[in-house]
Amino acid sequence: MTKHIYPAVLIIVVLFILPLASYATQLDEGIQAYDAQDYSMAYQRLLPLAEQGDGKSQYYVGEMLVGGMGIPADMDKGIYWLEQSVESKYYMAAKTLGKMYMSGFGVPMDPEKGAKYLLLYQSLLPEAETEPECD
Repeated sequence: MTKHIYPAVLIIVVLFILPLASYATQLDEGIQAYDAQDYSMAYQRLLPLAEQGDGKSQYYVGEMLVGGMGIPADMDKGIYWLEQSVESKYYMAAKTLGKMYMSGFGVPMDPEKGAKYLLLYQSLLPEAETEPECD
């Protein structure tokens, strides 16, 4: 009986791990392309992940659309993806939207809304990246 359980467990593990490895690879490739300023490749890699709900991918797609990086600028779609990223709790999207509303870049200036996004950014900021307090 045990002889049959181990292969079945192995098959199940492989079926769950392989898609995760592929997902991580696609995310890494997309971010590497973005960092190398190969925005069309980054968009191609990251958009499917953004559509699947990945907050980090949603942020990068939003940035590329807002900035017209490698693709035609589309402020409405860019803001949509940044908002989706915030809903996914990705801190950088909150920072970007906060700055946009504070400055009026691509959106109506709204310091109150900007401040809310910037406070949210601070609350979502990973501990390792928390800015030191001044005494």
